[in-house]
Amino acid sequence: MKEQFKQWADLNKATVETVQKLAEINSSLTSSLLNQQLDFISVYADSSAKQLKSLSEAKRIQDVFAIQSETVQELSKKALEGTRVSIDILVDSKNKISSLIEEASKEVVAFNPFSKLAA
Repeated sequence: MKEQFKQWADLNKATVETVQKLAEINSSLTSSLLNQQLDFISVYADSSAKQLKSLSEAKRIQDVFAIQSETVQELSKKALEGTRVSIDILVDSKNKISSLIEEASKEVVAFNPFSKLAA
């Protein structure tokens, strides 16, 4: 009986540690994605300022179209790059969570008295 209480205490401790690790992963994920969003807002603001300056210097309608086209191309490239970075962040977090779940599952299986009988 004393051994079972110790096992329960150990399992509870491991569960708390797992939840803390999950919270750290989620906090890191949120922070990383927020930074990505802030970076893109900065890129968009810089691009808008550059576009306005260029438009104020445009002499012909063709210049306006060229400026618009260049702006859209630059923003598209940066958006694609940002999307790739965001996907990398999400995949990394998914891998960390998967590893965490695997570890936690092994701890639970090790605790289960019926798993010892099946082995």
